[in-house]
Amino acid sequence: MTQPATSSPSSAPRGRSLRELATSLGAVILTHPERAGARVARLAAAARVSDLLAQVGAATLIVTDLMSPHLVRIAELLDVPGLCLVGGGAPGPALIAAAAAGGKVLLVAPGGLAETCARLCACGLALAVEPPAAPPAGPGDGDGR
Repeated sequence: MTQPATSSPSSAPRGRSLRELATSLGAVILTHPERAGARVARLAAAARVSDLLAQVGAATLIVTDLMSPHLVRIAELLDVPGLCLVGGGAPGPALIAAAAAGGKVLLVAPGGLAETCARLCACGLALAVEPPAAPPAGPGDGDGR
């Protein structure tokens, strides 16, 4: 006997589009608005590149107050569709050019890091959790003792 076709949660599109998120945040899309239909399901937020590297994966939105063009290279390497810069400040021309050349959607949100993350979580994005802190070095861990 055949079951009626139903849509299961796993087959439904997950996350929200970058365009929807930009609207919810009051953010400006600076590069590739034609790609703002890309969907993200989680966000990785940090003020240090090393922290972002530990959290980022596909279908992730990078949220940061960093303004370095190197962020775009991270997004390219980890297949991230977009970056959201917080604080409402204008990114420099090098960052905008890198995002445009790298095919990444670049958003600028007016709120700070914590406020933007809270609003994105309220939109249904999962917050990527930072890995636990490394235990302190002990004997035999390269501390010279």
